[in-house]
Amino acid sequence: MKVVVFQGGLGNQLFQYAYYSYLYRKYKKITYIYVGNSHNGFELTKYFEVQNFNRAHLVFEKLFRLIKKCYMHNIKFLWSDENSDSVSLYSYGYWLNKKFLSNEIIEFKKFTLMPRNLNVFNLIKAKNSVSIHIRRGDYLLPQFYNIFGNICTPQYYEKAIEIVKERIDNICYFIFSDDISWAKENIKLENMIFIDWNTGNDSIYDMFLMSKCKVNIIANSTFSFWAAYLNDSSQIVIYPKIWYNTHTPDIFPETWIPL
Repeated sequence: MKVVVFQGGLGNQLFQYAYYSYLYRKYKKITYIYVGNSHNGFELTKYFEVQNFNRAHLVFEKLFRLIKKCYMHNIKFLWSDENSDSVSLYSYGYWLNKKFLSNEIIEFKKFTLMPRNLNVFNLIKAKNSVSIHIRRGDYLLPQFYNIFGNICTPQYYEKAIEIVKERIDNICYFIFSDDISWAKENIKLENMIFIDWNTGNDSIYDMFLMSKCKVNIIANSTFSFWAAYLNDSSQIVIYPKIWYNTHTPDIFPETWIPL
């Protein structure tokens, strides 16, 4: 038996599920635990169709927490992470690597959209829709800013928009952000629609609506990444070629445009 540890927000959980499925194809006997306490909790099974997905007995979670508390990273038969080639009892990491995405089909569950989201959905399908995702929020906190901050600047969005304008006419922009005030102050375009009501547990609808746009301009966010990756009709995806200030993971399809 091997246990994949789930943590973080929904975007991270989707990468962990891709890794879980990768291990399942190799070993079959796979289970998982969830130890996160950030964002909106464990959202994966609420909003996505998942297969061969079994939660481990509570004793595995208690054992994992004990191992982590004691910093027993060197016990390889119990613990492996993204810096290790071994696959031990616990796999603990974020697993941002496109090799785990191959042959993986991840689909949204069927949603009943509330009227405002349904109206936006219909507009997205009818128009030359371009989603712009702006992530700020926790990225501005001191403990995260050196990793995530000052990457998706106004200049990044300006350059991305220019690329899109060269290729598509009659654009309607759909702006998604956890800081709509900043977006309104820094993004000045014709035909803009700001989606500012999908907060908290309703954030999933932002991901869903972005995944239906014809073009995606994404932020350095796994939430943003998956909105574009799950888009089966996107004509253009533009992403920041610097993902973290420390490094950039190998997760991007060759057809996407780095900027």
